[in-house]
Amino acid sequence: MEEMSLKMEAVVSASFELDMSCSENVARSDDLIHEHICKFERYLTVPEFPDGLEWMNTSRALSLREDLRGKITVLDFWTYCCINCMRTLPDLHELEKFNSIESGLVVIGIHSAKFDNEKDVENIRNAVIRYNIIHPVLNDRDMIVWNQLLVQAWPTLVVLGPENQALFILMGEGNKKKLFRYVKSALTYFKDEKRISHHSLPLRLLKDAVVESPLLFPGKVAVDRSSGVIAIADTGHNRVLVVNSSGEVVHCIGRGRRGLEDGSFEAALFHAPQGVCWLAEFLYVADTENHCIRKIDFQSRTVDTIADGDVDSRDRHVRPLKSPWDISATCSPGSSTEDVLLIAMAGAHQIWALFLRDAKWWRNSSYGEGSCVSIAGSGAEENRNNCYANRAAFAQPSGVCVDGGRHLAYVADSESSSVRCLALDGGAVTGVVGGAKDPCDLFAFDDIDAVGVNARLQHPLGVAFNHADNMVYVADSYNHKIKRVDPDTKRCSTLAGNGSRGRGGAGDMAEASFNEPGGVSVSPCGTHLYVADTNNNAIKVINLEEKSIKQLSITFPKAAVSDSHKSDVAVGSRPGHVPPGSRPGRVPPGSRPEHVSPGSRPEHVSPGSHPGRISPVHVFPSVALTPGAKLTVELDLRLPAGGMAQLTPDSPSTWQFLLRGSSFDSRGEEALRGRLTSLHAMPRVTLHVADASSASDVDVDCSLYLCEAQATVCYMKSFVLRLPVVVTADGLCDEEIKLTHVVS
Repeated sequence: MEEMSLKMEAVVSASFELDMSCSENVARSDDLIHEHICKFERYLTVPEFPDGLEWMNTSRALSLREDLRGKITVLDFWTYCCINCMRTLPDLHELEKFNSIESGLVVIGIHSAKFDNEKDVENIRNAVIRYNIIHPVLNDRDMIVWNQLLVQAWPTLVVLGPENQALFILMGEGNKKKLFRYVKSALTYFKDEKRISHHSLPLRLLKDAVVESPLLFPGKVAVDRSSGVIAIADTGHNRVLVVNSSGEVVHCIGRGRRGLEDGSFEAALFHAPQGVCWLAEFLYVADTENHCIRKIDFQSRTVDTIADGDVDSRDRHVRPLKSPWDISATCSPGSSTEDVLLIAMAGAHQIWALFLRDAKWWRNSSYGEGSCVSIAGSGAEENRNNCYANRAAFAQPSGVCVDGGRHLAYVADSESSSVRCLALDGGAVTGVVGGAKDPCDLFAFDDIDAVGVNARLQHPLGVAFNHADNMVYVADSYNHKIKRVDPDTKRCSTLAGNGSRGRGGAGDMAEASFNEPGGVSVSPCGTHLYVADTNNNAIKVINLEEKSIKQLSITFPKAAVSDSHKSDVAVGSRPGHVPPGSRPGRVPPGSRPEHVSPGSRPEHVSPGSHPGRISPVHVFPSVALTPGAKLTVELDLRLPAGGMAQLTPDSPSTWQFLLRGSSFDSRGEEALRGRLTSLHAMPRVTLHVADASSASDVDVDCSLYLCEAQATVCYMKSFVLRLPVVVTADGLCDEEIKLTHVVS
């Protein structure tokens, strides 16, 4: 073990020296990397993965000696709370996009937890889904692999050769160019040596088994003080919802795909939005993974990007925003109206301000409209308080709220597990509860109700100030609780949650359970709290007067028209649904149509059972049936003749019959959903028509996983085949229909 440690230290030192040498001799970089590989290709073979550890995204445990032999393997040591780890994931996604497993590259996530809560495999599974991780992940809960390879920081990337030899070590984020160059050189070197294997791995992605729900990992929530409507950052669906107090969706903003695009509610794209803040008739959004601030205008029904970098009216230098996690409105000194947005800039470990108009600031400074600058925090990741704002330091601030009466901002400083206070009249930063006395100690976490620094939190992500009782409410995320903090006495106490991860959300506050709540907001009258219960995909409502809790049921009303018929959820009536009697292509009684999906471009809507996915809908000619009739529907899916695509047999391709309306009863209905393993074994379902005249749709929701030759290109095709059904006295008694569709 001692010999291995010495050799690992040598690889670490050599990796640093290689980095410096390449920076000083850019023209010789490829030669220097080649020489480095030659030196270390037989120097140190890392130990096999320990037995008994939990694996994700695979159907079984993987072996370094067997499964990863012949592969260039990148070990990504990460922990899911770490913002630096989160910002490394896009680099790994891109690396995997250009280098498949079969071409010789494998990325393995080694999850080595910082917080106790992060050791729980179920919590890691949620993080793997939330961050769209598609490579195998190992739960290194006791940091065995971490210690074997002398890892010291999150994130750390260890690049292994085809015989599991340690070649390169990269520490911290921002190493994309080096990582890509090292991997490319290693693949070239070992392919020339005929030592790369092209075998596949037994992947089973967690994201493919996600059960659809109206919300997916909602990060933050905000209640409008004037109207009481609620904005929800539907983070996992990459959109923003606005609902009323009953949970009925009023606006669905964004197409539901990852991206950055301004425009109408129907056209806009977000990427994992978090913080939401109401101000006048606008809603502001911290679009976290797009590293920008967006403005939603409900009058023009548009989304605009209003800040994506450090813009100072006095300085042309621009720094990009880094993972803005929350926002809150405040007044500039001397102003009676809210004209500044405070931003919890998690990735920069700072608090920033976006000035919505020309304004004076503390210490006789002033900023022009549109200025977006850091106002507190040195950028070091510490829990350091100071009377000078730029000498203080934060550790991944993830929540911010304002006490306008006393000109104070409260910050959920997640990595120091503390709540901090920023004085908005001068910039002094002080501690409120939690954290350690040593500003460099970011491991002072627990679940202890106490006063000041003696209180313990675990990675809090949200804060809200209640003007009714002058209390700060905290989403103590990794303790699965909502806590109440008295900022005057600095006493922290549990308000709701039993401390165990769970789904229960109705009844007594003390017995309620949460699952990593990420955001909290106060109702206008101060009597209710709205909680973004992130991993439960839910919004919980706490009644402070009755000391009770319930879940807000999110519904998409049939009476309202969808904000976006191309959104991944249809709000209101189904686009394209035609009332009985006016359906295009209605079949006369007694005639039997040929049911082949139209070649015309389908309308883009989402079936109600799949609010997290956009699916084109192919509408077939309608069929008229008499009450009590029997309808047999057979699915007939085909691939284009001469095409290269094939159905992937081991993937979770699925079909599901969805019956919309009151035309059908349950007598003798067969199973309405199943797996699809072959296009030669199609489902056949018999439905019984109710004894009443009405109109309905039979939707067949299909998700197919296809791969082209040699599996070099794989993709998913989702679509809905819709058969309109009219029940009338002069309809057919029994009918058999084959829905034929060519998947293209």
